[in-house]
Amino acid sequence: MVGRSGRTFVPLWLPIFLVVVSFIALYDFSYIFLFPASGPEGEYGKYFPSHHEYADVDPIYAAPHLNRMVQIVIGPMGIIEIALNFSAATLFVIGSPATLAVALVANVYIIAKTCFYIVYDYPEVVTADFAKLLQLYIMPMLVWIIFPAIAVFQLGRAVTGLISRDVLKKQN
Repeated sequence: MVGRSGRTFVPLWLPIFLVVVSFIALYDFSYIFLFPASGPEGEYGKYFPSHHEYADVDPIYAAPHLNRMVQIVIGPMGIIEIALNFSAATLFVIGSPATLAVALVANVYIIAKTCFYIVYDYPEVVTADFAKLLQLYIMPMLVWIIFPAIAVFQLGRAVTGLISRDVLKKQN
């Protein structure tokens, strides 16, 4: 039985993860939409040192204003991700039964956005230094896939459990 709280089926680490990745996505969104002012020589460049280092591996980030795909698709997708993540975390805090559904959608969205970006971006990734590629590209992408995948598995199991319970109730 779901009861009054959707919290029952959402692990505590998940809303924390969603809030943390939302702030990271907001930081990323800011870099993309402030460019070229956020670039190394720009007025706000000092606030984005990690993006400047990342741009050495991922040339799309070296000049996002020249790549309309990043500004038109990836940036707004980040805003949707942030809205879903904060919604799920807020619903968790207030104990809404909708927490389970929104958290599930948010995590599926994170995986889809990340996979979309990898498919679009990976052919552009350049580096001769595998350690740098691993640190700046592969590991962050894995975090954006593995943790949401674990959440989707846990939340999906809860959803199927609730559906099974309801079906059994109706049969009896």
